[in-house]
Amino acid sequence: YTEGDWAKYIYGEYNSSSPYNLPVSHTEYSLDFINWEKMVNKKQTYTNYNGNVFVRAVDEGENVSEATRHLVRGDSEGPEFRLVAKEDALLTKNELEVSIDKSSVKDSGVGVDVNGEIYSFDKGASWIRETSKVLAVGVETPIYAKDHLGNISIVTSQTLHACTPTALTSGTPGNATSAEILTGKEAWVNGKKVTGTMANQGSQKATIDPGKTYTIPKGYHDGTGTVSASSLASNTNATAGAEHILDGKTAWVNGVLLKGNMTNRGAVTATVNAGESYTIPKGYHDGTGTVTGNSLASQTAGTATAADIASGKTAWVNGAQVTGTKTDSSSITFTLAGYAGGEPNYWQSQLNNIDVSKYSKVTLGTLSGADAHNSSGVINVTADGTKLLNEVASGGQTLDISKYNRLSIVLQGRYDKSMSLSVTLIP
Repeated sequence: YTEGDWAKYIYGEYNSSSPYNLPVSHTEYSLDFINWEKMVNKKQTYTNYNGNVFVRAVDEGENVSEATRHLVRGDSEGPEFRLVAKEDALLTKNELEVSIDKSSVKDSGVGVDVNGEIYSFDKGASWIRETSKVLAVGVETPIYAKDHLGNISIVTSQTLHACTPTALTSGTPGNATSAEILTGKEAWVNGKKVTGTMANQGSQKATIDPGKTYTIPKGYHDGTGTVSASSLASNTNATAGAEHILDGKTAWVNGVLLKGNMTNRGAVTATVNAGESYTIPKGYHDGTGTVTGNSLASQTAGTATAADIASGKTAWVNGAQVTGTKTDSSSITFTLAGYAGGEPNYWQSQLNNIDVSKYSKVTLGTLSGADAHNSSGVINVTADGTKLLNEVASGGQTLDISKYNRLSIVLQGRYDKSMSLSVTLIP
């Protein structure tokens, strides 16, 4: 056995001659002489163990040899640690608080519970969890710490000498406040230890839009932070093209500067006659342009007066509607006669398209002749395609024709006969 690696101990081979005639079956070991375990390939590894190891041989008849005892120390050193004197916690001129720096407590062997009762400030008389103690100034005090196996290490505090507050103040002149010292850092200022509270902002990143402001957070910045402006394209999202922007004007669309080419029409003026239309030209109009309809007077120039227009009729003259007053007191009377020779079966005599636009009535006299007053002689009257009389055998009627313009009168007869009809057109 050789003590070397504090983390583990490897026990070597165990050899034993057979005390009896039976061969050895195996070897086994025990740490407490009660519970026995077989050794693997006659070797056994012990990790972080200090104490006795008992070894014996067992033959095939399960006879056991006398056990041999071996003292194993896999770790014989205590943990490492260091002391911190809190000078700023000076209680009196003769006392000072000394602490064990927990972050420095380490053990390369079995390990150590830094939060356990492993510390002693009274030479091992008592073990506590607390890591600080107020010690007398000018005295060297041994401070203990132990690992899982009870290995103890000792660090002796240095002889501490008291100093007057005046000397400490004069030796550390300064004007920094806690807000002017980085958080987590300490410094002495005018005899007092000051713990920094200045925020550590590290590397700040931010993006701002045009017109916006980013306030840099108060505190320390490591010089790698950036404040970036968002792209112009992302801030000028729009749909207009050059044709949608007035000629000579410019605008930004999606990060691109566009020069407008929309025609500037300004104030356009135009006139139209009745029934006409005006097409507004493409481009920009300033809202003051006008399209005016020509006056009705300019489009209905004339010289007629009411006296020149038939009574009951209307017309537009120089922009005004004129109702006619002209009357025609003379009537026209004529006779429509018909005769057929050679004894035809049927015959007719007619007068078509008589202009009656100036007449309001037509009076038909009595139908006379050989076929009058029987089914062989009849009268047909049509005005503008409308039947006013249809095969009427007798006359003596007055018909209203004031709304018509053209009149047709037809006489129908039979055989070798003659007939006549008096017709009067009344204004």
